[in-house]
Amino acid sequence: MSDFLPRRDGDLLAWIGNFAQQAQAKQAMIGASNDDVARLVSQHAALAQAIEKREAARAASREATQEALMAREKVIGTVRMVAARVQSDRAVAASDRKEMGLAVRKTTRSLSPDPTTTAGAIVDYSKPFVHRVRFFDEAAPTRLGKPFGVAGCQIWVKVTERGAAENTLVSPEQMRFVAMATRAPFEVNFDTVDAGKQAMYRLRWVNTRGVVGPWGPVIVATVAG
Repeated sequence: MSDFLPRRDGDLLAWIGNFAQQAQAKQAMIGASNDDVARLVSQHAALAQAIEKREAARAASREATQEALMAREKVIGTVRMVAARVQSDRAVAASDRKEMGLAVRKTTRSLSPDPTTTAGAIVDYSKPFVHRVRFFDEAAPTRLGKPFGVAGCQIWVKVTERGAAENTLVSPEQMRFVAMATRAPFEVNFDTVDAGKQAMYRLRWVNTRGVVGPWGPVIVATVAG
C-alpha cells in the first residue's frame, strides 16, 4: 500500500499545511487535542523554514561555485596569454623564465623548423557554452597530429553578435588569446551572456622554439545556450 504522504518536499509542505488547517477547523469533530493541533501548526512552520534555509544554501553554493569557475577560467586565460608571449620572445632569458615558473627549453643542435603551414579547425558547438576545437594541419587535413617541430597551436577568438561575423575579415588585434593548445580537441568555455552569439576563431602553429607560423582562416561557430 502506497504512503498517503507526498514524497517531494514542496508537495509535502503543502499537504501538511492543508491537513493542519483542516484539523484545526474540524478539531472537535475529529477529536484532536489542542496540543495535537498546536504541534501540527508549529512543526509545519518549522519544516517550511528549514526547507527555505536549505534551498537558500543550495543557491548560494551553486552561485559561489559558478563564480569560482568563471574567475578561474579568466585568470588562466590571462596567464596563458602572457606566458605564450614570454615563451615566444627570444629576448627573455632562460633564468627569467625559470623564475616565472615557465618551462625552459633545452638547447639542442637540431633546431625545429619554423612553421610554414596554417592551422585549420573543426568546432563542435553541440554542448551549451562550450566549444570543442579540433585543430589540424591544413597541408595534411586527413592526418592526425601536429606538423613536425610544432609544440602546439595558438587559439584566438572574438565573440560577436549573431550575423555580425558574416563576410568579416577579423585581424588578430581584434581577438583575444585563449590558449596554446597541445592536444585536440581543446575546450573553450563561454559565459552565459554569450548564448546565441558567434565565436570567430583564428589559429596558428608555434614550434618548440616559440616561433609562430602564419595565421589560419577565420572559423565561425555559434555559442549554444
